[in-house]
Amino acid sequence: MLQPLATLPAAPHRLRDDADDASPAGLMARRIAAIQFSVRQWLLVLGLAASLSAPAAQVALTMPPDCIAAPAQRVPLPMASDTLHLVLPASIPAGALLELREAGQDLTVHSDAPQRTVQTPPRYGVTLLRVQHPMAIDISRLRPGGGAGALEWHWHCNPQTGERLWRWFERASALAARLTGGVGSLRDDFPDALLAAVKDDAFDSRSRALAEHLAAQSLLLAGRAADASAAFERAAQAWQDSGDAERASAARVGVAEDLNRSAQYARVPGIARTAADTPDGSHYFGVRLENARCLALHYLHHLDAATACYAWTSARLDALNETLELASVGIDFAAVEVARGNADGARKLLLDSLALAQGAQALTVQGRAHFALAGLARDQGDVGEAMHRLQQAQERFSAASEPRWQANTLLRLAALLIELHAPGDARAAVERALTLLDARHAPARVAAAQLLLARIELSDGDADAGLARIEPSLAAFQELGMPEEVATAQLLKARLLLQAGRVDAAGNALAAASVATSRNDADGNARRLIGAELALHAGQFERTANLLRGMRTNLSLSEQLERTRLLAEADWRAGRRGQAHAALRTHARALLALSRRTGNAVLAHTLRAAITPLRQTAIDLLARERDAGNTGSEQWLPWLTPWLLDSDAALATGAPASAASPALDAALSALLLADNAVDTGRKPGANAIHFALLDSLARAGDGRDTAMAERELSAAALRAIARPGQPLLALLRGRQRLLRLWIDADAAPRLDSLDAQALRQQLALLRDLLARPDGDLAKIDAQARALSELVFSGLGGQAPPQRLQLIGGRLVAAIPWPVLYWQPAAAPLAEASEVVLLRLAAESEPRRAAAERIAVLLAAQGDVAANGLPTLSAAAFEPALIQRDSPNRQIQALAVASREQTLSLLAEPGAWLHVSAHGRTQSDRLLASGLWLNPQDGSNDPQFLSWADLFEHGVAADLVVLNACQLAQSDGAAAHAALDFAAAVSRAGAHDTIAAQWPVSDTASAVWVPAFYRALAAGGDRPDPAQALAEARRALRASRAFRHPFHWAGWVHWQRVAVGE
Repeated sequence: MLQPLATLPAAPHRLRDDADDASPAGLMARRIAAIQFSVRQWLLVLGLAASLSAPAAQVALTMPPDCIAAPAQRVPLPMASDTLHLVLPASIPAGALLELREAGQDLTVHSDAPQRTVQTPPRYGVTLLRVQHPMAIDISRLRPGGGAGALEWHWHCNPQTGERLWRWFERASALAARLTGGVGSLRDDFPDALLAAVKDDAFDSRSRALAEHLAAQSLLLAGRAADASAAFERAAQAWQDSGDAERASAARVGVAEDLNRSAQYARVPGIARTAADTPDGSHYFGVRLENARCLALHYLHHLDAATACYAWTSARLDALNETLELASVGIDFAAVEVARGNADGARKLLLDSLALAQGAQALTVQGRAHFALAGLARDQGDVGEAMHRLQQAQERFSAASEPRWQANTLLRLAALLIELHAPGDARAAVERALTLLDARHAPARVAAAQLLLARIELSDGDADAGLARIEPSLAAFQELGMPEEVATAQLLKARLLLQAGRVDAAGNALAAASVATSRNDADGNARRLIGAELALHAGQFERTANLLRGMRTNLSLSEQLERTRLLAEADWRAGRRGQAHAALRTHARALLALSRRTGNAVLAHTLRAAITPLRQTAIDLLARERDAGNTGSEQWLPWLTPWLLDSDAALATGAPASAASPALDAALSALLLADNAVDTGRKPGANAIHFALLDSLARAGDGRDTAMAERELSAAALRAIARPGQPLLALLRGRQRLLRLWIDADAAPRLDSLDAQALRQQLALLRDLLARPDGDLAKIDAQARALSELVFSGLGGQAPPQRLQLIGGRLVAAIPWPVLYWQPAAAPLAEASEVVLLRLAAESEPRRAAAERIAVLLAAQGDVAANGLPTLSAAAFEPALIQRDSPNRQIQALAVASREQTLSLLAEPGAWLHVSAHGRTQSDRLLASGLWLNPQDGSNDPQFLSWADLFEHGVAADLVVLNACQLAQSDGAAAHAALDFAAAVSRAGAHDTIAAQWPVSDTASAVWVPAFYRALAAGGDRPDPAQALAEARRALRASRAFRHPFHWAGWVHWQRVAVGE
């Protein structure tokens, strides 16, 4: 039996005036509890009710006698679990049109009848159906919840006007179908022609109003917020003129929200309310309009007013049963709590919002909650949690097609990459985000991006570039009337001025950053750090220490490092020198412990790379000890020695540390091949590389310990490494100073200060000359002698060492040692000495017997015309060359190298592996150094194997020879977390690694490969890769074709030395 319209159940309006806690947090907590209670009840009765279908409320539709003049009829919606079943009597003529209008809720219409749907405005969409018999119509809510709403219907009986309406709705529904993505989704695909047709063919006040609303929505999804706000104003007026106040209210919400998007915050309060104290809380769009006012109040820094505003909107949304919108408001309100410095309260609000946001329509809300939680985690120094939350946000924004929020994700990823000392990737992420933003329609976001670029310059040590970046950002925030952001920019400017040595100007910038508008933790911490450094420059060491020790606990990773640096400086200058060095070591140990807890090998590496600024500070303090006359090694060597142990050297077990990253390698391949490809139209997915990197850093593994053991290197163990004829030289770079450590078996250790700027200049000139096979030999010799004088000054007067053992990371790896001269009158080191780069690891591992088999991988030939990689014509002969000079070893030639095969061979304990392939290193990107392997699955493009895979799988091979270009390339940058592939092979566990710093000649293999393996064979059971590489260099020098140092000076040898050896 059909229910009369008057008896259909209406959605409840539950007012909360008597609630004990009417705050947003209290309302969300109760709503979560109610949802959980409903779920528990449902689970209890599930077994009994599983066979029952959802109840259906039936409504019989009748056609009024005067169909043309009849007004629309309305019925309230049933609860979310119910279906509204519309029954059409057979007396209704076929061909008539039935117009179903939403009133407050998004609906789904199920019918086999021909239909046209326009879901604009949201919650007030229209479906037009052509009547046929038999005909059934079922109506259900699109999203869960019991929010108030109704269904209206209207008959169109005149065949002529009905057909015109049908044709118009056909175009309008085609346009509406394009409007399903997020803000920015139509940026490159704006439906100009279809929109013009819809507007031109509109024939009455309702169709004209709907056409205006579709135009405004199109501009919004194109990311043109400033244009969209004006278009929504026109739509609101058109709806008002047609007598539809509800749809006019929806359009006014569009006006206010787009003014917020375009940072015109001051205009929003006047749009949101027609009278100062009378927000309309009786319906969804009235509350949403007020919520736009709340957001504007926050950005105008009226925090108390914003708090009261959000409390009101939360209460009204709860009363209207709008659960998803309540979750969205919770996220906005959490931002106010962050601005107040209440990080714990903000986190609670965000977690509650995440719990409330359920269902397919909740993806963007969920993403926003994860995005905000990522920001909180970053500010509190929890980089692993921040990466995880940001990756969760990105997945949801991608699924919801939200380019604007993907741009925001890129900016937050850039901020995290700055923390992880990956400035190249951070810069690339910001630049990509800027392509998704527009200065006119999103000026605040663009200004924030410029601010991030200035932070990148700060972390990269280029204060002048940072100051140039920050001025337009500061001006934009001032023009937009955003005082909190102005204060943040002023504080960053002060830090840049301090880095540039302009102390007085930094003090002025700090004074210009109003305390009243920088109440959040990040600004408060920045203010204290700047004040502490200014006090340090003024000689107020105790004030500096007191400021730093009184800082809040919510510090980002970079703030923690800066605090420790300044505290060590203050303690040292106040005479507490042991305390200063102890603070630096304590922080380093904490970073190591944190890296072990990540369960992610690549993230663990980046966290350990953050130790570099602490090491640099310790070196600067030791330089001052030396300047003060404290030259006895018994004073400074115990402080220095712990910093020489490689904190990033993983245990050589070959066990996986975390899941593989083929998606990341595919994105890196697309990025790098785009540079090589003949077809300049080859472009990688614009966001692929950034989001693949995010996924790799966010992914947890099995938690295998990839950090060093708790032991530290002792001075005695360090001195034991230097043997007669095998001295140890370390180049130690601080923030401002460069030290050289020299340990010889027959003399006391010495510590000398070198001219860092002169060394960098000479090195850059020499490397430029060596990087070409036609480099001028006389100029190379002159630059090599000049650099030798800088590096070896004061060490002459003795014979060249038989073996020169080197420590010092990137700087040492960047120096072409074989072309240097121990003494001006002697031959270069290539003739006189073996050169080894040592990696000191905290492990005790006995040497294994020499391998009986050598695996030779030949990789990445493919279609050279398509992929741009040259053919390795000599590679096919290398297995035979190796076999000829390794008569007692089995040679296993693997002509088709796959990713899995390569990783498996590297992880084999004691293996010897020779790789002949193309290599690539792009030193400004964190993970862009690796091998090109053979194409797979019918593709012409080779696979890329980055160094991240090595850290994730581990390396246990004894000897790895990388006959590939650039895999030992080092730019000498001390503070970057990026690795070259050869260094990663060594750090991941290989005992000996041979590789080239720059592109090498394929045909030179015919000379150096036999010489190298011949010398290894001569070593019998104790093969010596250092001696073998020295012989290979000499063979190249003695040849006619390859005597130029381009062919032999770039080969390096990394040797892993365990502390216990």
